[in-house]
Amino acid sequence: MRRALADYLYEKGKIDDKIIFLTGDLGFEVFDKFKKDFPNRYINAGIAESNMVATAAGLSSAGFKPIVYSIASFMTSRPFEFIKILGSYNNFPLTIIGAGGGLTYSAGGATHHALDDLALMLMIPNVNVFSPAGPIELKMCLEFAQNSSKTSYLRIGKFGEVDLPRINKEVITPNLILEGKKIAILSHGSSSADCLVSARKINQVLPDSVALYHFSSLRPISHGSLQDILNSYSKILVVEDHWPVGGLYQIVLSALQVASRLCTVDRLGPPHEFLEDPLDNLSTKARFDFGESAIISKVNELLERF
Repeated sequence: MRRALADYLYEKGKIDDKIIFLTGDLGFEVFDKFKKDFPNRYINAGIAESNMVATAAGLSSAGFKPIVYSIASFMTSRPFEFIKILGSYNNFPLTIIGAGGGLTYSAGGATHHALDDLALMLMIPNVNVFSPAGPIELKMCLEFAQNSSKTSYLRIGKFGEVDLPRINKEVITPNLILEGKKIAILSHGSSSADCLVSARKINQVLPDSVALYHFSSLRPISHGSLQDILNSYSKILVVEDHWPVGGLYQIVLSALQVASRLCTVDRLGPPHEFLEDPLDNLSTKARFDFGESAIISKVNELLERF
């Protein structure tokens, strides 16, 4: 997705001289083309995320369109107050991008794990929060953010993420990727790719059993569509690369309180604790049971309860 971000940044930068890119001392070579052709609109702020957000807020107040970029764990918790006050409170349209959401940088240890980034951003009023799955969807979310009058946060991966089938053209509406009648899996970001592989394998054996809804936007969100999902299934499984507090799981539980039909909601994802083992991403998913095999096992367990 970082390559898609670099392409979007360059193409938009050619036609809009108000776009300014600020990086927290990373992304070298990825954004070199933008840096070379638009040196006055490329700012390396160094390892100083709060100052970077403050600079972006000042640029936004002067009519520019700043895009701020750093590792997700650094881009949300360190400058949290600056995003809240300088961005949201002042209603400045900043676009903040956190790379390596969830456990993308799993081997980097707890300092690099972004398991609370969505929760932090959702706590701030009026901040758009996106978690696209692949390059095409990233560009859709960037378009929404750049045309919004609010501060926006986008959680992205690194390289190699795949585009998922997309039915809905509006990013705020949950995207029905796979149809099924018994269980609905709800996910966002790169987790949706694992869910799609798992759900397809299950549906090959038990046709039309599992539906998959992908949420590229956690705010704004079509609450009517979410309510329709909760009213249509008796069993929901939320899969996300995020702590259980403050992410999609909590959004679903809150929506369930006003749903007209009772259903059970299960979750797969990292536990609400610091993860110490320096494992690669796939090994971490397997260790904490939210990779492909764990999804298949959990869904089969839920299907047995019918």
